[in-house]
Formats: sequence, C-alpha cells, structure tokens
Amino acid sequence: MTKNKSKEVPSFEITPVCFTNLHKVVDIYKRIRIKNLNQDEKISSSDLLLTQDFGLPLGLVQKDKEVIGYSYVYLNDEHQAIIKSLVVKEYDNPVFETRLTDYAYKIFNTMYKKDDKDFSRLKAYIIRVVDWINT
Repeated sequence: MTKNKSKEVPSFEITPVCFTNLHKVVDIYKRIRIKNLNQDEKISSSDLLLTQDFGLPLGLVQKDKEVIGYSYVYLNDEHQAIIKSLVVKEYDNPVFETRLTDYAYKIFNTMYKKDDKDFSRLKAYIIRVVDWINT
C-alpha cells in the first residue's frame, strides 16, 4: 500500500528588490541566460551584458535567506508592460512563481498603472537600470 504524500510548499519570503540585493537578481538573470545559450558556442563578455529584456526587477523570493528568483516588468515590442518571474531551476515551484508574479502586479499597479498606454517613465527607468548595471 502506498502512502499518499502531499507536496509541501517550502517556506519562503517575498520582498521588494533593493540596491543591496540587486546583484543577486543580476546573477540569476545571467545564470539563466548562459544556460539558454548554445553550449557549443564560446560565451563572450557581450553575452553577459544586460538588455532591456532584463526589465525592471520588482520583487524577489528568498528561501532560507537565499535569493532563488525574482519578478520583473519589461516592455515588449508593442510597448506593452509584461510581468514575468524567474526562479532558479533547483527551486522551480509554481507556488513561488505565482505568488511572486502576484506581488509584482501589486507593485506595478501602485507605481506605473496610471501610465497606462504611455510607459515612457517605465522605459526610462529600465534603460537607466540596465545601463547602470552594465557600466
């Protein structure tokens, strides 16, 4: 007879991204970006530069004080604000992603929703953050 094991959701904390933990967000972005590159190709320094697809980080998820994922907003080609979450593969859990994305929507709606249809302020922040990190 097999016991029915319920999947336990590990304890985690969702917090805003701040200056002191931004480097951890960048590390996750770069790790995932490197994994998505063709493994036969040599990785150049330009492959590690952030692009506007990095977006503006809004929230992060921590498990046992380790940053394991983050949510961000970016502008797609049609200038629509898109919110996504990235969680490192070892901790990939739909609960993390859902709660992190929900958290990001709350922050986004508080800060940028009034810019509906004209996200020029958001675009300027994204460009500024990406340029600052790349320098």
